[in-house]
Amino acid sequence: MSNASAAALPADFQGYGTGGPAFTNGAWSQAGGRTVEEGQAATSGHLEKVIERLEAVVESETAALRDRVKADFNDFNHRKSLGLLELSRAMRHQNTAMLGDAVRKRLERLRVSLETNRAMLKLHLEAVREIAAIVSEAIQNAESDGTYAPVVKNGQNRP
Repeated sequence: MSNASAAALPADFQGYGTGGPAFTNGAWSQAGGRTVEEGQAATSGHLEKVIERLEAVVESETAALRDRVKADFNDFNHRKSLGLLELSRAMRHQNTAMLGDAVRKRLERLRVSLETNRAMLKLHLEAVREIAAIVSEAIQNAESDGTYAPVVKNGQNRP
């Protein structure tokens, strides 16, 4: 490095590491940057908001399933997919070892909400399958004249 370019750098510039220029916290803050702790706090705040939005969508869908109200489940699916994408992107910028208690509690609540939602969706899909089977059987019985149906006598099928 030439003397001219070295003179243009702040006095507390320490060189390049894996993360780019290494300034002490004071010089970095004066340059408008954030300390690691400030950056982590900002990222945690964003992460909490992302989790909160996703949790609200999941709980809305669960309530619609529980209350048996007519709902657009394609819209819920789309909103949950977007929320999960946003969460995965936010987590990329988060040092998971430094997650605060608030974020960890929020993630645990989201996990519980997702598990409840999964159980409600499973119950809903099982009910739909049962109804579909009943309707399918009714249609087959209505269309059949009985010619090829097995004969039941004394509770046993006969060929």
